[in-house]
Amino acid sequence: AGMNIEDQVFPKRCGHLEGKQIIPMEEMVLKIKACKAVKDEIDPDFVLNARTDAIAVAGIEEAIRRANAYAEAGADLIFVEAPRSVEQIELAVKEIRAPVSINLMDAVSGGKTPLVSIDRLREIGVGRVSIPVGPLFAAVKGMKDYLDAIKGDRIAEGRTELVAPFADFKNLVGFEMFRELEKEYLPRYVE
Repeated sequence: AGMNIEDQVFPKRCGHLEGKQIIPMEEMVLKIKACKAVKDEIDPDFVLNARTDAIAVAGIEEAIRRANAYAEAGADLIFVEAPRSVEQIELAVKEIRAPVSINLMDAVSGGKTPLVSIDRLREIGVGRVSIPVGPLFAAVKGMKDYLDAIKGDRIAEGRTELVAPFADFKNLVGFEMFRELEKEYLPRYVE
């Protein structure tokens, strides 16, 4: 388990949008030290992932400077947001004295970070890859496709490619486990 802590001014923006601002590095360092103190007391295996959005605001060199200060303050992992090239990813991994996390917008056009294969990122030495919006954007597309199919008082009868099978959904949410709990704990269980 773990958490991200970010150096953006609140309210934060998506790392792939314009207009971001970053807090002073010294403030972020103190936040990391506070998180580390609590983490060490409660769960030393909890991962403290310090994110920097400095590339967009002040460039890659500032992002690396901040990343090293964050690692020195106790961050376990450094999330370098929105590098613009493979060369920036390579430089970050080479210069940052902690494992580096990279965020990919896989299959989503319009992001700032180039799409690089997981194998290539592993070769570069990236410590963690997150693909945060792919599932969300896939779900949005699925909902839009379904709603387009039923627009105008229609139903999607027979359009099984638009939805997951009911059995798959039941497996995903653990339906049978809940039925067993109902049998055990409900006074009047109905089959």
